[in-house]
Amino acid sequence: MKILKIAKKIFLFIFILQNFLFCGFEPASFLELGFSARANSLGKAFVSILSDPSSVFYNPAGISGCKDFYLGFSADFFNSKWDTAKDIMPKYNSLYFVFPTKNFFNFLENPVFGFGLINYSLDKIPYTYVEYIDNEDFYIVRDETSLKNNAYLLNFSDKFSIFPNEVLHFGLGLRFVTQDISKVSSSFGWDILAGAIYKTDFANFGFVINRGLSLTWSNGETDLGPLCVKYGISKDFEFFKILKVLVSADLIQKQKYPLALNFGFETEVDLRNEIVKGIFFRAGVENFVLENRYNYQEFFDKSRKFCFGLGGKFSYNFFVLSADYVFSIEQFGNKHKISVTISR
Repeated sequence: MKILKIAKKIFLFIFILQNFLFCGFEPASFLELGFSARANSLGKAFVSILSDPSSVFYNPAGISGCKDFYLGFSADFFNSKWDTAKDIMPKYNSLYFVFPTKNFFNFLENPVFGFGLINYSLDKIPYTYVEYIDNEDFYIVRDETSLKNNAYLLNFSDKFSIFPNEVLHFGLGLRFVTQDISKVSSSFGWDILAGAIYKTDFANFGFVINRGLSLTWSNGETDLGPLCVKYGISKDFEFFKILKVLVSADLIQKQKYPLALNFGFETEVDLRNEIVKGIFFRAGVENFVLENRYNYQEFFDKSRKFCFGLGGKFSYNFFVLSADYVFSIEQFGNKHKISVTISR
């Protein structure tokens, strides 16, 4: 029975290393866990969303809509379907900071810098290896290892007006990733993103492309992530001046992956209150596969996620506080994420 429990943990660890709660074949797949509760609750359909600081992760062009300073934090809480694996559940946190720099770059329309940090860690992972005494004699060592991953995000964004009611937002982002598996190996890599959002009276149209993460391990081996292109559209609807509905969708094409769709909606109720500015209800679907290219559809259908969230926006003096929560139903267990953002 003890051997069976160890085997289950090792089996789960293999899944975690490949992709915890996300089916994929790329390096640093922990980045697929998302960055903020609001984005996750919209099914990560965030390519065309403006004025949200978590765009430092989804589309660097999105932060050019931010006119204030933002500081935010997110944390994940996982529930595994395997009782024997609860002691090796991961920790996943993110931190982001956005600030406009119009006062320093007067020749630009609205230059904005954004920074982000993601930390993903696992402890108490069963680790078994063979220790040789000589050419014939050996013994099996059972030990524990830990996994510590970090991603550092740097973004710059600006905008320029094309027509009175049409604005083009554009941005560039860099990602630096470090991974360390204690007593086993470590790696370092980087990726680059470029994006744009075209804002019109009708809707927002977004586009982002990332080269794919290039990850080099301590033994000299290199993993290359797929080229990824995303197209997004989002539109706001207003009803009775107190009710707003945002609908958003992203079309995602990764190299050697089937075409997929993320989509979601957000309902905002304006309470007309000086302190409680509004409450939000959200729902979304992530990784809705649209084709059976490479015969992967059945495999990726298992990683489809259904997300439900809510949030609130509060104002006091010169500060605005946003608090968001999302619950997602996923393949290996349910997940909760909370985000808190302060702006001024």
